[in-house]
Amino acid sequence: MKLMRGIVDSLPFSLTVGTLGIVFGATAGSAGLGNLTAILMSFLVFSGSAQFAALGLWKQHATALLLTTTLLSTRFLLMSASLAARLPRIPTWLRTLLGFGVTDESYALSVTRGAKGAQISVPYLAGCMLAIYVPWVLGTGLGASLIGPLIKRAQIHRRSAERRLGDE
Repeated sequence: MKLMRGIVDSLPFSLTVGTLGIVFGATAGSAGLGNLTAILMSFLVFSGSAQFAALGLWKQHATALLLTTTLLSTRFLLMSASLAARLPRIPTWLRTLLGFGVTDESYALSVTRGAKGAQISVPYLAGCMLAIYVPWVLGTGLGASLIGPLIKRAQIHRRSAERRLGDE
């Protein structure tokens, strides 16, 4: 029941996150990432701010990419530590998994729930995270495999039409 409560509470964010995932996936190709790389990045990194920053740095020096994405993601360490202190004693592997899934949205929902007197539970937090994670990864896949190539084809057709018009 608490898992579903977390999912339901997160639904207003899910559409936005999915849309941003589509945008990330669609723009990843123009930054030099392949479809699979973009999807794997969303699956393994799961940090929109770091991933969008990485697009601009993808062809740059690896140190700049690593430093930028690390700095952008440090807030998740603080949010995870804050939530861990409010959770019951759980195994380290589960804390690590939950820490991976912390987002601005899941943190805000969980802390707000705690401020209203409700206990922050592992199932609730997992529901919040799933409702954000799944649309992000699926959106990236849709953007990378469908929307990005459509945009690229439209750009090619536009350039071709411009050349034909210029020849007249």
